[in-house]
Amino acid sequence: MALKYKVSITTLGCRLNQAESAQLTELLSKNEYEIVPVNEPADICVLNTCAVTAKAASRARQAIRRLQRLAPQAVIVVAGCYAEVAADEIAQIPGVDFVLGSDYKYDLLRFLKQPEKKEKTVIRTCGYDNHPEFVHVAPGYFLEHTRAFLKIQDGCNGFCSYCIVPYARGKIRSSHIDATLAEARQLVARGFKEIVLTGAHIGLFGKEREGAASLTDLLVEMLKLEGDFRIRLSSIEPLEVTPELLNLMADSEKICPHLHIPLQNGNDDILKAMNRHYNTQQFADLVHQAVEQIPNVAIGTDVMVGFPGETQTQFENMERFIIDLPLHYLHVFAYSVRKGTVAAKMPDRVPKTIMAERSRRLRKISDLHRISFHQSHLGRHFPVLFEEEVQPNILTGLTPNYIRVT
Repeated sequence: MALKYKVSITTLGCRLNQAESAQLTELLSKNEYEIVPVNEPADICVLNTCAVTAKAASRARQAIRRLQRLAPQAVIVVAGCYAEVAADEIAQIPGVDFVLGSDYKYDLLRFLKQPEKKEKTVIRTCGYDNHPEFVHVAPGYFLEHTRAFLKIQDGCNGFCSYCIVPYARGKIRSSHIDATLAEARQLVARGFKEIVLTGAHIGLFGKEREGAASLTDLLVEMLKLEGDFRIRLSSIEPLEVTPELLNLMADSEKICPHLHIPLQNGNDDILKAMNRHYNTQQFADLVHQAVEQIPNVAIGTDVMVGFPGETQTQFENMERFIIDLPLHYLHVFAYSVRKGTVAAKMPDRVPKTIMAERSRRLRKISDLHRISFHQSHLGRHFPVLFEEEVQPNILTGLTPNYIRVT
């Protein structure tokens, strides 16, 4: 049967978005749609968006206009997090035909039965309380990849005072363990050598169902799967890195010795204002415990500068705190006002120029941590999963503990 329509899929944002775009790719491919590169003409352009910062929202608007210029006659579908929290704003952009929030993107086939330009933008969003059960679509087609991102969980109940994610993705909900294992088997059978478990809050896998399997339970079962592959965890919150999880990681060569644990700030009073439910001592103890227990472990973290009211003294406290931790790298972010969050109403905003300087200083610390971590591994041998050829006969890829090797 001939393919009906050409579809391009553009992905902005995190690994979870990448996993979801791969699911949409598989869903459309199996239903007679041809997936084409973003820079080629298409009948339908799907944009899977991020909303975590104001910059991410701005990039989404720029991407919409770029798609319009590239394919002026194409049906444009804006989906995902930014679509969920700013649907009316997106609908004001000329040329947008569908705005589909976090879970409605999985109804693409229904909306695209007759893909034609709309006089009025079609909007479908869920709201925080109205998301259905975890949506199972497919493991996902990860074109030209050696790693696959497996979505195991969605939603967040944390409501950190600066964060838009709960409003964009709704309450926590998880895959069932049998379905996740079936999808993992398919990914291994397709030849993927690394499976990255991803979600909005993976440490809460199964927590919404009494008696359900936990993240550690899932990992135990995944380790029983046949095949030559390794498992990597995406970001996991500090209070969800349990002793059982650390023990399992320490005992298994198949689980990558790599943890990304968000810190967000190095001051207890700011962590409290952020509605983070741990303190700096707990975070430091966790990092040291992981380093002591898991051979060759790499630990990365997220750090935010410029949260409302952050003083120069508090920033310098955070610098000293981070310098003393045995980290591999930092992801540094400047605070971004997200409408509807508690922090958006807080006084004492930090000027952008000061946030930029604080970001620069923390990125310099990140460089020092990264260099130190890499130097500690010189002369040692590790398996590397190569991902792409960056130049003729020159490959780049990752060790299990997240060192990029060329």
